[in-house]
Amino acid sequence: MLAGAGVGMANTGLLPETSVTVSAYESGKYYYDLNNDGTITLTGMNTYAPSKFTVPSKIDGKTVTAIGEYAFDYNNITELVIPDTVKTIGKCAFQSNDNLKKITIGKGATTIGEGAFYGAHITSLTVPANVKYIEKDAFSHCDRLEKVTLNKGLVNIGDYAFNNCKNLETINIPSGVKEIGDFAFNSCENLEAIDIPGTVTKIGKSAFDDCTNLNFVAYLGLENPGERCLFDFGGSGCSVNPVVCVPVEQYASGSFGGTSNLRPLSECGITTN
Repeated sequence: MLAGAGVGMANTGLLPETSVTVSAYESGKYYYDLNNDGTITLTGMNTYAPSKFTVPSKIDGKTVTAIGEYAFDYNNITELVIPDTVKTIGKCAFQSNDNLKKITIGKGATTIGEGAFYGAHITSLTVPANVKYIEKDAFSHCDRLEKVTLNKGLVNIGDYAFNNCKNLETINIPSGVKEIGDFAFNSCENLEAIDIPGTVTKIGKSAFDDCTNLNFVAYLGLENPGERCLFDFGGSGCSVNPVVCVPVEQYASGSFGGTSNLRPLSECGITTN
């Protein structure tokens, strides 16, 4: 199967099962679409991408600003470099590159699309500061991923974004994030602690469900971000019961229902300005 004519991988109904990309232009080995502003959306190649692949920043003298949907899915890329010119990484663009071990995302990226790196075998990840949206399933089933560094500028962590990243041990949620989606960190079994900044006003259902080693959560916000236990929302009871430290206002209001280890921040040795 050629890149740019990929078949999507089923994922609990979240990713489309099939998609075919038809590109308007061909230049050498690349397919692309021309955007209204004269830039390019790269949609694939007429052969498989090389194992060590650097996405071109220009084709035919035109700047590549986006990578299209399914552009390089089901390839055999092992190392990937995305240039600073790219703003959008499209839906399922690199999904099911099962040997993908290293990703460098350029500092120009603003959106990492749905299922973009589904199933990659990376062990660490740094998301640049300009990225505002990590969409649904973007890094789902990256089961070798151990460390994620998110930077200030991020606004939304989508549904299932890091679902089933079983070896994830370390992730920071930077100030400025407003929403953590449904099942965002579901089944991150090695995650032990997480700090959630006060900018977060919504935490989706089962966001941390089945994080079986999670023992400490600090939430600095004054709004109740969820209606029930953050570690269930599925109706079968909390799968984990970590210490959850919150501002005294949250503690007094009885937020985070179903969490029996709720404590005020002061008891956890946490002070805020």
